[in-house]
Order: sequence, then C-alpha cells, then structure tokens
Amino acid sequence: VIGAPSPTNAPSRRMVMANTLEQTESRIEAIQMKRMSGITPEEKKELQDLIAYRNELQGQVKSTDNAALPVANKEEARAITHTVEPDYTAELQSIENGPGTEVERTAERVAYQKEVIQALKAERAENANTALTAANASDIAAIAKHDQELESAISFLEKETENLDQFKAAYAEGNKAIIENSASNQARLDDQIILTQGYMNTLESLEAEQQEQLAICTDLKEAEAIRMRIGELKKEFGIAEAKLNSYQSDLQLTASTSEPTSPNTATSATTPSQTLEDVVEKEEADRQMGADKIAAKAAEEEAMIAKIEEDAEVIKETFKPTVEAESIFAYESGNLEGLYEEHGSSAGTMKETAKIAETSQKILLLEAEIENETNKKKQKHLDRKAEKLYFQRAKMEMVNEPVIKEMTRLEFEQVVAEVDALNTENQEELNSRTMLRDEVRKLYNAAKKEYEDAQALRLQAGPVTDDIEKNDFYRQAFAKEMHAIQMMEQIKKIHGEMDMLLEYDDQELAELRYGNPAEIRERVATKNASEISSESTSTVAENTVAASTPEVASANANTPANANVPSSASSNAAEANAYYSEADASAYYYEAPTILTKNLYTRASGVYSNARPIPVDGRMPQGTYYAVQIGAFRNAIPQNLYNEFAPIYGQTLNSGITRYTAGFFLTFDNADEVKMEIRRLGYSDAFVVAYRDGKRIPLYEAMGKTETDVQASVEKEYIYGDEGQNPADRKGSTNATQPEANVTQPAPTAQQPTTSTTQPTNNAAQPTAANGDYYKAYPNAAPATQVETVKGLFYTVQVGVYSKPVPASNMKNISPLNSELTATQKIRYTSGMYNNLEAAVNQRDAAKTLGIGDAFITAYYNGVRITLSEADRLLKELGPTILVK
Repeated sequence: VIGAPSPTNAPSRRMVMANTLEQTESRIEAIQMKRMSGITPEEKKELQDLIAYRNELQGQVKSTDNAALPVANKEEARAITHTVEPDYTAELQSIENGPGTEVERTAERVAYQKEVIQALKAERAENANTALTAANASDIAAIAKHDQELESAISFLEKETENLDQFKAAYAEGNKAIIENSASNQARLDDQIILTQGYMNTLESLEAEQQEQLAICTDLKEAEAIRMRIGELKKEFGIAEAKLNSYQSDLQLTASTSEPTSPNTATSATTPSQTLEDVVEKEEADRQMGADKIAAKAAEEEAMIAKIEEDAEVIKETFKPTVEAESIFAYESGNLEGLYEEHGSSAGTMKETAKIAETSQKILLLEAEIENETNKKKQKHLDRKAEKLYFQRAKMEMVNEPVIKEMTRLEFEQVVAEVDALNTENQEELNSRTMLRDEVRKLYNAAKKEYEDAQALRLQAGPVTDDIEKNDFYRQAFAKEMHAIQMMEQIKKIHGEMDMLLEYDDQELAELRYGNPAEIRERVATKNASEISSESTSTVAENTVAASTPEVASANANTPANANVPSSASSNAAEANAYYSEADASAYYYEAPTILTKNLYTRASGVYSNARPIPVDGRMPQGTYYAVQIGAFRNAIPQNLYNEFAPIYGQTLNSGITRYTAGFFLTFDNADEVKMEIRRLGYSDAFVVAYRDGKRIPLYEAMGKTETDVQASVEKEYIYGDEGQNPADRKGSTNATQPEANVTQPAPTAQQPTTSTTQPTNNAAQPTAANGDYYKAYPNAAPATQVETVKGLFYTVQVGVYSKPVPASNMKNISPLNSELTATQKIRYTSGMYNNLEAAVNQRDAAKTLGIGDAFITAYYNGVRITLSEADRLLKELGPTILVK
C-alpha cells in the first residue's frame, strides 16, 4: 500500500490507503478511550506506532488528492447518499414534519445524518475491499469513482453536522414563530422559556460530544478545530442563558401581578351551601308558607329549570366551533350556490355549472368504484380515468375562479362590516362578560387570519403548472374563505342571543356551555331552595310584628322579630370568598370538580405519596379560574415534595417539562392571597396563573383587562414591591399621579413597547430625566451617557442602582457607563450600548470578573428600559434599523 503507485492502479491504491487510514484512526480512538481507565505498556507502545503510521498514511493519501473529486454540494451529496440510504430524503422530510421545536428537529436531523455518515464510511470500506479483487482497469475506475463520490458526500455531511449556525437559525426561527403567534406576553414567555431551555440542553449535548472527541483526539490540527467549536458553543450558551434569565424574570413579574378591584367585575349569582341551621329554618318557613305557596314555588322552580336547560342548548349551539371544509368538497358544500344567488349579479357570470356538477358526480361514483375494486390492473385503469375527469373539472372550474374570488370578497367584507357595527353597538355588554368578549375576539381574529391565508393560497396557485394541483389551491382558498365567513356569522349569532346571555354571569355561562342537565338542575334547585328559605324567614319576621291572634303568636314564638337576613350582595360576596370545607375538598385531591363553585385549597399535609401520587394531566374544571404555580420540572419529583397543602395538579408540556399548581380559585384576589401564604412557607417563586377550560390563558384575559393595564401593574410591582404602590401615590400625598384610563377594545391591536404608567414627579425641586439634567449637579460622578437622550434600541449590562450619581470606583471603574433616573429617583447604572446579545454577554462576564457578581443584561428602546423579550418583538416587527449605531 505504501509503495509508489503505478498509473494503472493509482485509484485502487488510494482507496486502500484511505480505508487503512480510517481503520487506523478507529483503533487509535479505541485505545485513547481506554486511557481514561488506564492502558497497558503494550497498548501505549501500539498507540505511539499507530499515530506514526497514521501520519505517514495521511501524507500518502494527500499526495494522491489530485485524483479526488471536489466536495459535493447539497444536491450532489444527497444523490450520492441515496445510493447507500435510499430513504434518506424521506427520513429527513419525516423529521422536518415531526413533533417538537425547530431546535429539537434540527438535533434529530443531525443525529440521523451522523448515522448516515457511518453507513457511508462502511460502504466506502466495502468499496475498497472490492477494489482489491477487481479484474480489469475499467472495473477499478468505476469503483474508484464511486469511492471519490462517497468521500465527497461524507466530507459534505461532516461539515453540515458540525455547523452551529443551523442550530442558531432553528432557535431564531422558533423564537420568531412564538413572537408572531402568541396570544399574550405570558403565553409568549412560557413558550420562549421552554424553547430556550431546550436549546441550552442541545448546546450542552453538542459541547459534551465535542469534549469527548477532544479527549481522544491525537491530531493537533483537529484538536484545535474542536477547541474552536467548543468555544463557539460556550459563547452561544452564554447568550441563550442571558435570554432565559430575562424571560424567567419577565414571566415572574407578569404572573405576580396583583388584580385591582374593578367596578365592572361580574359577581357570582350563587349562594352559599345550606347549613343545618338553614335546613331547620327552611322547615319552619315551609310550615308557615302553606302547601299552596310551596306548590307555587315548585312550579316556578320547574319553569326556571326548563328555561335554563333550553338556554343551555342554545348556548352550546351558539358556541359550537365551526369546521373548515375539505378542499375536495369545498365547492360542493352548497355555499357556492348561496353566494352566487346573492352576489352573482355583482361578481359576474359562472360558466358550465351544470357540466361541472355532472363531472363532480362522475368523480364521486368513480372514486367509490376504485375503493371497492380489488384487481390492481383494473384499479390502475380506473385511476387514469378519474385523473382525466379531475383534469376536465379543473379546467372548467378555473374559468370561474375570478368570479368565485370576487363573490367571497364581497360576502366577507359585508359580514365584517356587520360584525364591526354590532361590536361597537354592544361593546359595553361584551366587556361585561369575559367569556363573551374573549370568544368574539378569538373568532374575529381567527376569521381575519383565515381570510388572509386564503389569499396567500390564491397567490401560491399562480405559478403552478399542473391544472389539478392549481385548482386544488383555489378550492382550499374557497374553503378557508367560507370558514372565515362562518366565524363572522357566529359572532353575529352571539350578538343575536345577547339578551339571554347577559342573564348569566361568566361562571354560569361556562356551566351552561360545558355542563350537563343534571348538574344544572341540582344547581338551580339548591339556589331556589335558599331563596325560599330567605323569603320565608323575612315573612315570619313580618308576621311576628303583625300577629293579632294567639295562634299566629304561638306559631312565631321561636323566631326573633329582628331576624337578620343576608342581602343578595352579601351572599354573593360570601360565595366569592367561600372555600370547600376540608372534608369536601378531599374529594377533589385527585380529580378536579367539573365546575368550580367555591375556592378549593386547604392546608392538608401528607396527601400525596408514591402510593397516591400527584395527579398529572387529569380532568380540569370548565370555565375561568386561577391557580398558584409552585414549580416546573423536567424530571420526576418526589411525590411528597409539596407536603403542606392540597390539591396539587401537574400538567405536562410538549417539551417534557411538568408544571405544578396548587388550588383552584374563583377570583384573582383569593389566589393572590394564597400565593403569599405559599411564599411564606418557603416557596418564594410561587406566582398566580389563570386557566380557561383547563388551558393556560394570560392573566389579563381572565381579569377582563387589557394587556397594557396589567403590564403597567407589573412595572409598579417591580419598582415598589408586591404592594405595587408608589409612596407618592399613598393617602395624604400631594404628588399622587393618576394612572391612565383602562380601555378595553373588542379586538386586540398590535402591542406597543410597555412603560410604567407611573412617572417620576417633575417639579422645581427635582431634576428632570428628559434631558439628563439629573446628572449635571454631580461633577464628581463617573462619566456616563444618559439613556433618556438615546434614540433606538440597544442591549446593555446593569451594574448598580444608587440613591444619587456616584464615582466610577463604586462600579469597579468599569466603562463605558450609562445612567438612568428611575421612577423612585434612583440612579440606575448600566455599561455599554450593544446591538447584539453576544457583545452584551462579553461585557456582563467582564463585569463579573471585576467583582460585580449580580450584573445582568437588559435593553433600552428610545430611552425606556424594556425586557429582552420585548426587544425580540421589536426587532422582529421593525427590523435591525432601530438598533443604535
């Protein structure tokens, strides 16, 4: 092998040398792996000889590189790979369309490509062995060409699998999708945390692989390349870690928002459960009312139940989700005919409709025949026949495409105008019921998006040359347009039932929408019985005063004249704060109630154990409610980890993380109170979350507020603590500032950068922030740029907060410095202005090296401090031109 190759067998010799080199390197790696546990002197000598032999082989292989092909491009590498792995493209496509995040799919693809590399190397080794037995020069040439192709494909795949940029791009794409599709800040932050944690885990795994390679590497050049890759991974991990810390901080602030009392908050119409005293009182009242009055009440109760059950059916039908038609049946649904009747004169005339209908009928009959045919040859013949019919129909339908498009446009614009008018007219009614408001918002936004998607499909159809495929694009577009129209019609239906819907509060609407008749009957009967008891007690008190006969006086002898009957308002208030008793709550430790009618939380201990584990992914209540999140874990937890309270429920996320919550609460105030109690028990990260029908929703939606209102509260809590109140705003202050008015719109608009609604008071005694005047009165302070005067977006590193401007020595002489006047008249110092997180991470690490251990990364936009997640959104929406140069 090592001898000078002759022209006739040079390709064969090169293959054999390359194969020998591969086997030599494999043996070197095997011995290197053993060095961690110790190798014998013989193995040490063998390793030295093998390394020398490997170096000699590398030189000889390199001397024949003029016979090698250039490195293949992506398409060439894929074609070569298919000769060894025929399912390569299909497998990549399957991974691309599989579950998980972009980062997870990229990691799966890279792992698969590494397996393919090994298969290609095995094929190359087999190829080299075949060359040794080849009989003639033409066979050797063919084998050599295949070897060069395999070498080229391996080289391409190795470079692709080692490319960190594909993971960066996958993470960026995943983050972009979250920003574009999230319904709220809290949902976005949840998803960004999960994505970033997964990304960091992937980076750690990649680094571990590189460290393993470095441990067994004996080639100095390759070892240096590995170290560079490890350095890149560490740097990227630092950037991801900075984002994760920011997202977690943002989420903590968002989730801990305290809910101010709202005058428009709907109260529950239910009354507390009857006690033994209630039962005795009811029996006494029944005796006084007489049989005829009881019968009248019973009839009234039956009528009430009948109405509620009837309303429940209407509500279920009103909120029943609409379904998009399959493209193959889009035109046949009957919607097309209805549109033509209404808009045909405006949109134009459709042609050959009878012939199209006839062809569609033939297609349906032929498809049925194909499905029942067992003979493969006949089935193939029928398939060709069906394809011709599809082609004929496509040609005819595409002639009508401009008319169909115009009709759906006219119908959609008409129904949107009607819905806009209804939303404006009934805005107050909508906002009085969170469920109605949210449902209208959801349907309105979904319809708009569906219509936009339909127009995108029509554009996609433009360049398609296959008539059947092109027509299917148009059918899909029509199906989406009709679905959008149906969702708008559903909003109209909600407005049409508005009077009936407003008879119920949010909790009752949820019960009627999701409950069953038996539960409704029991609820109404209990409520009515309580009303009878209250009414009869009041009647008895009146009769005591007015009694004029011995019989009446005797009958009322046991009832005090001044009996205190609770008012409807106090009953509702009591219900909102009522808790299930510990005995009743125990029934829900492992399975939540279908409808939450009271707060559910007790300080029970020892509820969960290995024998009786915490329920995970079980049934959750219907309707809107709150809970307290107490932890989130990727791995299994001890079942007695939370041993001081119950109930506890777990929910598994797609990332494999399980988050745990404690209790179920009807109001934010109740949940927030328990949150503080749980924090005092040592769970300092506990925060309030909201759910609707078992799914996490943003707090502001559950609270019936706008996102801006809640974010303003978050900022106040962040600055002033959990109380969320500026000392200047407290009672007796003459400098109290007024928060901006809350405005609830029927449909959300694009989010703007969030700032606190409470600004520092500016008067003659205080310097102003607008022009950086606050810094000018301290000539000995460290030189700093006042961020309030800087336009654009930049990343920076916070290094300290002081009561007034201070010398540079207070910040370990770190530079450059920026300053900001906070709402509490403090001076916040940051270091640097960077247009990328990588540079900010380096500055943060430098600050920590100097001794500023709590330095962290933040961002500013037009002089206002914002979160890193907000910076992500702004960059996505406005582009890199907003970055400070």
